[in-house]
Amino acid sequence: MIEVYKQGIMLGVTVSEFESIFEHHLQSTLIQVKFHQLNNEIYFTTPKNLVRAKYIDSLLLNPQIENYSTLYSNDANSKIDILSNNLKLAQGWEFSKGQKEAINSMLSSSNKYIAVEGIAGSGKTTMLEQAKLLYESQGVNVIGMAFTGKAAEAMEL
Repeated sequence: MIEVYKQGIMLGVTVSEFESIFEHHLQSTLIQVKFHQLNNEIYFTTPKNLVRAKYIDSLLLNPQIENYSTLYSNDANSKIDILSNNLKLAQGWEFSKGQKEAINSMLSSSNKYIAVEGIAGSGKTTMLEQAKLLYESQGVNVIGMAFTGKAAEAMEL
């Protein structure tokens, strides 16, 4: 709506013309999400977001796991301790108890999907970066997904 308004203000459009242009803009660039209505409001998305959502759905619904392997809890703990000690020597920090427990749960789990949650700044992204290294050393392909833009941006780095 802001973009249409910016363009229309320069042309001196009336309110009814603005509403008509906005409605046309919605129909030409956005897709109405008919299955998701909350409080009787209609939601829209972009074609790009719809393609992304379908791709994520295909990942989640695919029953096959390529090159998936897990470690026994003791083996996972050994690898985590070695990595944590290396981080302490090289970068001056090590995993917290909670980070170690989360990585151990991931590495020793036979589940295809693992969810990690915690408050902002608790070290989730940092821990996941290191866990990814451990997974990849086991031959596991790791794909991260996030619900927020900030978390997704951090995973891209």
